[in-house]
Amino acid sequence: MSYLLFNNDVYLSDGNRMNKVKKEAGSFRQLSEAHLCVVDADILIASASENALDKKDSILAKKFSDSYQGEYILQDERIDNNIFQVIGIKTDKVREVYSLLSHDKIVTFVPYAVAARKLLSQQRFPANKVLVLLDDLGSEKLITVFKGLKFSRTRTIVHDKPEQILPEIKRSVINFEKKLAEQKDKNIEGLIIVTNNKILGTEFKEIEKDLSVEIVDSVCFGLEGLRAGGFVLKYILPEEIIKRRRRQESRQRMQNLIISVSLLVPGTLFFFYNRVALGAARNAFKQEEGRQWELEEELNKLDPFIYRNMLERQKKINYALYFLNTVNSLPVSYEVHSFSFERREDGRFDLEEYLYSQQDGLFDPIVPIGPLKRARINDFLAHNRAGKYLRIEL
Repeated sequence: MSYLLFNNDVYLSDGNRMNKVKKEAGSFRQLSEAHLCVVDADILIASASENALDKKDSILAKKFSDSYQGEYILQDERIDNNIFQVIGIKTDKVREVYSLLSHDKIVTFVPYAVAARKLLSQQRFPANKVLVLLDDLGSEKLITVFKGLKFSRTRTIVHDKPEQILPEIKRSVINFEKKLAEQKDKNIEGLIIVTNNKILGTEFKEIEKDLSVEIVDSVCFGLEGLRAGGFVLKYILPEEIIKRRRRQESRQRMQNLIISVSLLVPGTLFFFYNRVALGAARNAFKQEEGRQWELEEELNKLDPFIYRNMLERQKKINYALYFLNTVNSLPVSYEVHSFSFERREDGRFDLEEYLYSQQDGLFDPIVPIGPLKRARINDFLAHNRAGKYLRIEL
């Protein structure tokens, strides 16, 4: 695993040792997987509505372009309710990095301050204090000011004497506090200088007795922060985004084509199978329908025999009289489909009749006269044909 820091020089670490490398394409040819950070980044803290994510990016980009001139690639992170930290790296700088390392080799690409903040978060410094990070790389030193998730632009200095470095630190703090004041962030209680140079830290205390200095054993805060991993941000060139989108769309189209073909073939076979099965089902239905009509005709022929049989078995009621009286009381447009006499628990009888209209569903009103005065009349539907149901207490 390789970790790189891009500034005026390039620093390369394998996780144990750090070396300075020339900015030449051949210098990184042996790398198979790289995690890198870039020092030169501009910062803007801006507000935008979290409820309108489709508009948030354009709002933040507009505010950033009002503050910084030039072509940038932007990433943002949420640091509070509707407050975002926009971090821009110039497109030329991103393009320079990708000219030295191909896209498929770069796993992590973040600003140096984001990588260093990752390491600082593991040190458990007081949350209400401003941290001034002095990262000594040997030939150059990096100054970054932090307050929680917020951080300043990283400055590069080449001074070696503490009396020269302290004014640069204070200048960075003053500029950062002005930005915090603009955001109405007043929850600040002093500052702590955090450095990996023990000698400079001791000399700072000798110059200012009340100065709070913490020494952290680290070769480079940015490179060790990269080793911690877990970064969401990654800077990618616009043309690479378009290229990846086209590759993804091409793969998606190919997948859709394969799925369509795999569905079309069995679907076509299933269609023709259903056509054959449907034809057979239609023939069977027609035969069944013909058989049904034959059974209904036979049933109609059996009704008179059943009626006569009932008259022969029952001598206590004049079935013919009640049946004929009922039929004669009905409008002539009705025909009796079936009838029956039912004995109730009290020994008396009910006459049930099923009627159809001879006029294709047009029913004349049934007038409650004679035996129909005691009739209960309901509609019914049988064999897709509407009719009337009568039940008369005899």
